[in-house]
Amino acid sequence: MLDMGLSDEEMQLKQTARKLAEERLRAPTLEWEQSGIVDFPYLINEMTAVGLVGMVIPEEYGGGGASFLDFILVMEEMARVSYPAAYLLQATNSGPVKHIAALASAEVKSRVLSEVAAGKAICSIAITEPDAGSDLGAIRTTARQAADGEFRVNGRKLYVGGAGNSSFYVVYVRMSDDPGTKGLGCILIDADTDGLELGPNANMLGSRGIPRHELIFNDCRVPAANVLCGPGEFRRLISIFNGERIHNAAMALGTATGAYDHALEHARARVQFGQRLADFQGIRWKLADMAARLDTSRLLVQRVARLVDSGADVGYAASVAKLITCEAACEIVDSALQIEGAMGYHEGFVQNAYRNVRMTTIAAGSTEMMRNHLANLVVRG
Repeated sequence: MLDMGLSDEEMQLKQTARKLAEERLRAPTLEWEQSGIVDFPYLINEMTAVGLVGMVIPEEYGGGGASFLDFILVMEEMARVSYPAAYLLQATNSGPVKHIAALASAEVKSRVLSEVAAGKAICSIAITEPDAGSDLGAIRTTARQAADGEFRVNGRKLYVGGAGNSSFYVVYVRMSDDPGTKGLGCILIDADTDGLELGPNANMLGSRGIPRHELIFNDCRVPAANVLCGPGEFRRLISIFNGERIHNAAMALGTATGAYDHALEHARARVQFGQRLADFQGIRWKLADMAARLDTSRLLVQRVARLVDSGADVGYAASVAKLITCEAACEIVDSALQIEGAMGYHEGFVQNAYRNVRMTTIAAGSTEMMRNHLANLVVRG
């Protein structure tokens, strides 16, 4: 396995995360995947005990003050064994939390981030709508300021990860009549806000046990202090969203690594026609290709994480890493299932990985959107 010159502290962090995943999360995760019910209190307690919940939140709010690279390293280890753990890691460190840390007022940061860091709250991000997926400019959910100074939010959001378990929602909304993304903004809505309803839970292919409810906003009254970003500031939003792309890529990388490790162990142990599967050239080449693509993806993801920590613009690098890593991960998991045959197709670790990894080429910017974005950057020069 190749890493980009990790320090002793970073390697120790990876080992701590792997130990937790293997010893405390592997067995429960298989049960959660089969039942479709995740024991979130158990998961939060286990991850909080070793400082992973809120690990990147600044220390002034009770977080660990870790680097983005630290978070990405842990994300790979969590996703390698437990998709629910990887989900919880991002819900308390990336995506919605990054929006709050970058855009919220000092009062909102103190109120929200301290609860997240203490393991008392989970955050979700709500973007997708019935008519707005990759096309963010088609978002129709509105947030308009009333005479009393508060905002009224109306509309619907689909597939909101963690909805029902989350205490706070970061919601992309239309805040002006300007067309496309120019009129978009972002607002923080507490889960107990009047007018916020929980709609049906989506029956997804993967991520079993992670609720993905529809959110329905019926004249939700939200304080002006909860506005994170106003219209005309879409560049700020999409810049923060690049972090979502990288944790998505790291999740894909970890899932594929776990499937590869499982398939490699199977190939070493399984005997057919008088020899191990690992001794057949066709299987050996498949394993070699899988290993090479994992290391290539790992280097791309870690490169972007270092760029994020340096404060550099990561639009291009993040799109490259997500495109390459997520497509490779889907193919690696498919190869792992092929190596294990019916045993992989049967309910168990590799089948779970096969279902879970597929979403990574769709979420946080599809592969088609990544190619469009990269083409624009390349042609423009």
